[in-house]
Amino acid sequence: MNENKANLFLVGAMKAGTTAFVDLIGQHSSIYVSPIKEPHYFVNILPKEIYEPSRFFSIKKYLSKEFPKPLHIANITDEEDYRKLFSLASEKKYLLEASTGYLHAPEAAERIFRYNPKAKILILTRKPLQRAFSHYKMDVALGRTSRTFTEVLQANLADFRAGELSPWSYLGMSLYSENASRFISRFGKEHVHIIGLEDYISNHDVSLISLYEFLDIDAEPLILKQKNSGKELTFPKVFYLLKKTGLKDVFSYVVPQKLRHRLFRNLSSEKKSQIHLPSNLLEQLNTLFEEDQQKLSSYL
Repeated sequence: MNENKANLFLVGAMKAGTTAFVDLIGQHSSIYVSPIKEPHYFVNILPKEIYEPSRFFSIKKYLSKEFPKPLHIANITDEEDYRKLFSLASEKKYLLEASTGYLHAPEAAERIFRYNPKAKILILTRKPLQRAFSHYKMDVALGRTSRTFTEVLQANLADFRAGELSPWSYLGMSLYSENASRFISRFGKEHVHIIGLEDYISNHDVSLISLYEFLDIDAEPLILKQKNSGKELTFPKVFYLLKKTGLKDVFSYVVPQKLRHRLFRNLSSEKKSQIHLPSNLLEQLNTLFEEDQQKLSSYL
């Protein structure tokens, strides 16, 4: 089997545009992308907040019968299985995977360094409140929560004040400084490149030039694929009940993908929900986010 090792890691943040970014840079002739975008091999225990596989999914079956069919996320725990992800790469300068859980898993930076100390690290960030809200809306669509956005952030903030905030919470995954510092201290500033999603969108060409310089690769024309606008579920409580009863898993298994997508479109609307938080909660969050951004800037 090919002994090529991954040497480029897009480690997060989740809901910060990593999938579109991988689709873009994966077009470059110097970059090979793992068929499983997020294998999460370097996370000790992958929580359900990141990945909750269907009871009908088998990673061994995928690798033996469906590989290299593109797969968004999995939890690879076997070394040989991880190696297989890069066994088809040839004559590429970079072998990339993009597990968004790495940024927030305390052990990931050290484990990646032990695997390949010469690897380069990419981190995508997003305005923290927008990232948290996008994360929350995804969980609503997946039937993972029925609480309001205000309720979850109030609980997260209370946990933060008590020193008990989970790194996998909505708030925990919107605080970047401590997480990024682990990669910077382990790999060095010269091997870590941080891109803000908003800066990337507003200064696309400049961001790509900076990325090319960081990776020391030639500039190539890359096509930014048009992303469909997100939709809001019309009946989110129905999805929550399906999830809690286990029927959503069965539904996803027996109903063909195209039909599931058609049903989702019919049960969704183009209307976008807005962030509405009590003013005192918003003020506390903004103060926290500003402090975190200042810390992150001091590391660069």
